[in-house]
Parts: sequence; C-alpha cells; structure tokens
Amino acid sequence: MALEEAVDQVLALWKKATAPAKGSRAGAPSLPLRSDEPGVAKCRPNNWADFQHRVASFSTLHWFAKPLALDLLVCAQHGWVNVGPDTLQCECCHARLDCRIDERLSPEGAHKVALGLHERLTSFHLSTCPWRGNPSPASFCHLHFWSVDEALESVRKAIAAMCTELRAVSSLGHVDVDATFLDLLRARTSVSAADWPAYCNDVVSGVLDNASDAPSLDATILVGLAASGWTLRSHEASLLAHCTFCNRSAVLCTTLTDDDTSTAPAPKRHKASVFHPLEAHRWYCPWQRQLREVPGWMQCADALRNPAIPKALTSPPTLTQPVDVLAAVHAILDF
Repeated sequence: MALEEAVDQVLALWKKATAPAKGSRAGAPSLPLRSDEPGVAKCRPNNWADFQHRVASFSTLHWFAKPLALDLLVCAQHGWVNVGPDTLQCECCHARLDCRIDERLSPEGAHKVALGLHERLTSFHLSTCPWRGNPSPASFCHLHFWSVDEALESVRKAIAAMCTELRAVSSLGHVDVDATFLDLLRARTSVSAADWPAYCNDVVSGVLDNASDAPSLDATILVGLAASGWTLRSHEASLLAHCTFCNRSAVLCTTLTDDDTSTAPAPKRHKASVFHPLEAHRWYCPWQRQLREVPGWMQCADALRNPAIPKALTSPPTLTQPVDVLAAVHAILDF
C-alpha cells in the first residue's frame, strides 16, 4: 500500500512538472515598470492608487462594447491591465488573457462566453500569483452612499474644500458650467428655478465658518461641481476641476494667486469653454454612469432634495437575470 502511494505521488509530481503552464510568460512582453515600483510589480489589492493605475490602462480603442461581466472596473479589480485590443495582462505574473467575443455568436452564446471569461479573471492568473483569488474590494468598482446624510456630507466637504482653494485665488477668470446640467440637477432636487440660487447660497453658507468667507465662484456652480464629484485645485495659472475617482482633471479658467507678483505679466486670457460636469468625467466613472445603481451625482442630488417637498418615488433598475440579482447582493455585502 505504501508503495502504491509513493508511485501515485511520483506520477502526480511528474504530471505537474510536465503540464503546460496556462498563461505562460514565454513570448509575452512585460509592461514597462512603474516609476514608483522598481523591480517586480506588487500586488496591493487595497491600494486605491494602484487600482486607478490599472483602470487608466483601458481605452475605448482597445476595450469597448463589453458585457457587464467584463466591465473594465471589474477587470482592474482582479489585477488586470489592458495592453491591446481585447487583451488583458497581469503585471505580477504576466499572464495574458484574450477576451475577444465572436460577434457572430447569438446573444445567449455571447453571454456564456462572457461568463466564462469572467471566471478566468480569477483562474487565469498563474497558480503562484498573489492576485489569484485576492481581488480589490468591490467598493472600488461602484459609488454608493449608505445614507442620505453620507451623500450630503460628501457634498458639503467638497464645497468646503473648494472654498479653501478659492481663497488663495486673487483673480478668477470666467467659469462657464453647462446650464443644461445645472437645470437637470435643480430638477432632480425638486427646487424651483426661482428658488434655486438662494437654495444653493444656503447650502454653501452652511459650510462656511464666517459669512465674509463667501467664495468668488457662484454658489450654483459650487453645488453643481460638488454634487457631480469634482473638487478644485490651482495649477500654474489655471483653476482645475479634478475627480479623485476617475483621476480626470479639466481646466475651468485662468487664475492669479496671491503669490503672483504685481510685476508678473498676466496670463493670456483664452475664451473659456463650457464645462459639462458629467461629460468631463471619464466614460466609466461612477459619478456619471453606473450599471447596477443610480450614478453618484443623482445620489447627491437626492440628498440635496428640499425636505419641504415630498421625495418622488423612483423605480430601481430592473434586474431580470438571477445572476444580476446575486451580483447586486454581493456588491452590497462585499465592501
């Protein structure tokens, strides 16, 4: 009996040694090393900056028309970067995964292929790869406020941070925010057009310690930017809107700060382009688009809703497939 067990162990070791490695590194060029990660790339699932680095590798040129199971945020959650058309690669084990789905397949066939590829997001890593079965938190892939108070506090903190940034700006150029979005936000909060400016002033003044600290930017614009996930930062002679979720920055206007000398020539004024708070986000950003729940800006708009007006009933997105219902439950539990 002992002899048979020894033979089985030897055969198992031989099979393991001679079996072809799935996702072999042979012939697969590795990505350039990151500037902050000399040597071998690290697996840090809970690192938000690393997650953004992986997400930034995806582009509409190489990753488009993908089903829910292969959403780019889900791919980045499992440690993959986009290195070519329909191609993923792990920076740790350098395994490559081809995610092409034959367009000739029926919807049912394409769905089955997508589910199989989704499973490979975990299993296709090499057996020694730390990403295997160790993804980033599901909360990295969606934006969800657990309560109205949490969403409202997010808006208030963003406004306070923007007011602090604006105090260092002595001369602010013209800021043109898309009026259609501002009206859409107002309608979502159920505040009348006549009352909207005063309502936004009350929201902004509520976060200021001193009424004399009123910012130089219109209150409706501040509320609109804060409710759609933007903060402000000064860069050289410009005021930038920045989203920490999709890591997108856009120029709002030119500025002069208090540190600029009076003898320095004023920056050349360019005609300000209209800033659309939703379209300026990257296309995958949960502030303007989410697959399973309402976008972040709508959550904040609902939190800003005038308490004197009853909240309108809104229908949640319909989940028709059992797998969608199960995934929604997992998204709530895994945070």
